[in-house]
Amino acid sequence: MRVLVLSTATAATLAAGVIAVHPALSFTASLIGTAALLLCGAALLTVLASHIRRTETRYRASMPPDQRRRTDLRWNHR
Repeated sequence: MRVLVLSTATAATLAAGVIAVHPALSFTASLIGTAALLLCGAALLTVLASHIRRTETRYRASMPPDQRRRTDLRWNHR
């Protein structure tokens, strides 16, 4: 996942460079740059969501069983 984030960030940077150097390619480069930035944002959100899930699982595993049960009841009735 980190490779995807780094590669899309690199592609976005290169597209911005193409826009600056070759004005004739600006529309195509802006489309490529926009797509790369959207992919980068989606990848970052995916990484963040998996990190939050792992942290929550670790936190809940460290709770005593009775507290975990009370927390389950509270979360399930929202």
